[in-house]
Amino acid sequence: MELYLEVIVGAALGRRFKLADGLKVGRRNCDVLLSDPKISSHHADIEARDVNGTKKFFILDNKSSNGIKFNEIRVPELVLTPGIEFRLGSTVLRVIDVGPPPKKPDKPIGGAKQDDPPLKSILELQPLPPQAQPKPKQSEVIKPARPLDKAPKGKPQVRPQAQKPDAGLPLHRPERDFTTPQPPDEIEMPETWRDILFKLIENAGLRADNVINTKIAAFNPPLRFRCVRGLDYGKTWILGYGPRIIGPKSLDLALKESAAPPICFEVSPQDSGVEFKTLFPQIVKLNGQELSSEILQDGDIIEIFNTQLVVAFYDTDNETRS
Repeated sequence: MELYLEVIVGAALGRRFKLADGLKVGRRNCDVLLSDPKISSHHADIEARDVNGTKKFFILDNKSSNGIKFNEIRVPELVLTPGIEFRLGSTVLRVIDVGPPPKKPDKPIGGAKQDDPPLKSILELQPLPPQAQPKPKQSEVIKPARPLDKAPKGKPQVRPQAQKPDAGLPLHRPERDFTTPQPPDEIEMPETWRDILFKLIENAGLRADNVINTKIAAFNPPLRFRCVRGLDYGKTWILGYGPRIIGPKSLDLALKESAAPPICFEVSPQDSGVEFKTLFPQIVKLNGQELSSEILQDGDIIEIFNTQLVVAFYDTDNETRS
């Protein structure tokens, strides 16, 4: 059994590290290097212990700033068993068991022995002379097919005749009319969420310019949310401007977390970065903490019950995703 640490959330997503006694885990000069600003230079150590005659691996906190978190609880050490997940900073790791390599078969496939002569190819087989070829049995003789002009007795067969073309018509097929239908004069475009919002405001007797006064600005670089857990798993939103609101009832970015508040949080561009704001810090947690407002950083994790969103920034100049 070979155990590995696999990064499932973070900048090093998908990387694997084989467990061994004495490994150092951290951001600099370590055996397990994790590019995460919230991980200390020498964050933790891997230690092998004999537990009831079985070798077990443990990860021990090396007096780091953010520690080792298991189920969002900071622990001084943790036994690394297959399937367990824990967090270092903003990086989530899982212990996986690769297992032994498959055994090689004792005999070659097909049951042939090593001493057996090689099989001859079809090209090497010589045909038998005509006198040595066996005669086919009467039941194996294939009778030629009945020609079409010889019909069975009692059932006359009428052979269809091709129709002769009219002398006054051309022999080629007439061309089809492939004229493209003309589009209608007016095309009805679908309503956007902003059109619907303006209609609701007007029906309420309010003026839209007095209600919607939020200044729209660009996210530079664009902001990216990637869902790694929940009903929206696998979805990625890349936002180029803000502010934007996220929640089950949002007309902008809707989540499938039905138990969450209608509007979970808002992100808006500021001079200092992207600001995260929520009215429900007990439900909408940022990196496991109850914060009403904070400037987002690359690798932050937003948790809403079973939904987990990873924050990243998309570099359009270098065409790389951080």
